[in-house]
Amino acid sequence: MKKPDTSKSDEIVERFLERNTPFKRKEQVFEKHFNASPKQVFKQLCPAREADWINGWTVDLIYTTTGYAEPLCVFQTPASNILGSGLWILTKLEPNKVLEGVIFQTENGIIEYLKIELIEMGNNACKGIWTIILTATNENGNSVIASISDEEPDFLRELAYFLEHGKLMEKKSA
Repeated sequence: MKKPDTSKSDEIVERFLERNTPFKRKEQVFEKHFNASPKQVFKQLCPAREADWINGWTVDLIYTTTGYAEPLCVFQTPASNILGSGLWILTKLEPNKVLEGVIFQTENGIIEYLKIELIEMGNNACKGIWTIILTATNENGNSVIASISDEEPDFLRELAYFLEHGKLMEKKSA
């Protein structure tokens, strides 16, 4: 077998490495204890249901056979959404265990990978682990990533509140 000619791909990689990757990447991991079972938490991890517990959440469903979270579900958040404009695709879904997705935030110059894992803790409790990897696709994305806080996101507190009280947590006054 003749050795394949990889000169074109080698040149692409070399040019990329010489540029020294001008775009930023940020990884965040958040853990949250919930006084609820994985099943109770997982039920809320749905583009439509998030309107029940995330202040400012709005969504346009694009493709779903059930109206709820499912593998390869596609939905869009408009600019008015608390997280801004984005096209979301759920890429992996294991009920009551794992949800993964990719969010294309073209206006912000960001591609986001999201993984949520739920771990049974017994006594009707679980731990949720949110892994978020943000990658800038342009200079605007670099600025957005630089401005993102490392503090626990409000949505985790809002979810815990909803699971305990069954209603949306009131917004803090500015």
